[in-house]
Amino acid sequence: MKIAIFIAIIASLQSVLSFSTGAPAVACSDLRPNHQPNIPQTGPPPFSVLVSSSNIQPGQTVSILIDSTVEFRGFLVQPRVVGAVPIQSPGTFMSSPTSQNLGCHGGVMNSATHITNGVRTSQTIVWSAPTNFSGRIRFQ
Repeated sequence: MKIAIFIAIIASLQSVLSFSTGAPAVACSDLRPNHQPNIPQTGPPPFSVLVSSSNIQPGQTVSILIDSTVEFRGFLVQPRVVGAVPIQSPGTFMSSPTSQNLGCHGGVMNSATHITNGVRTSQTIVWSAPTNFSGRIRFQ
């Protein structure tokens, strides 16, 4: 009887593929976590992305704050040149005790993701613009 109950409980659990040590490179293009079998939300995001400067100069370092009204465990942030096709993600992120770098779109260290799946409501990351930077950047 105990074995039958155990099997029934195990059979009723849904498997969720998560990335507790950071987003995989396959998430670079669409920035979706691809946690299976979950589907992406379609409503407004429960977070904001705040950049310490709205006028970024070549070589400048800026802080980026992800601030959420709900707890989250993971993130993936990229700088994207506004209007660029194909996607361009210039600059580099600094590693920290709670974030690591990911190379996307042929770049090196140009995206930031979580190191652990610890619960948080905010995350600060630091990005440096390339020394030859010009144009507009949107952090996604």
